[in-house]
Amino acid sequence: AQRAALARALAVRPQALLLDEPTSNVDAENARIIEDIIRAAGDNGTTVILSTHNPEQARRIATHAVLLRDGTITQADPADTTP
Repeated sequence: AQRAALARALAVRPQALLLDEPTSNVDAENARIIEDIIRAAGDNGTTVILSTHNPEQARRIATHAVLLRDGTITQADPADTTP
């Protein structure tokens, strides 16, 4: 269902895509597929904004990251998103 929803959203070639925990409740294989689709969308010019509780996922997908830690917003390179 997550992949289908993402495919429908991308079918209209949006300028921006806002995703909230796009890989929640999916197995590891489907999570990787969804991450690949999200990365490809970004590579093709779509601005992708997503929320995740998974710092490893942020490292795999993001080119920029804004972190919320203990109620404070900080900005960091995705490689610096340590738990």
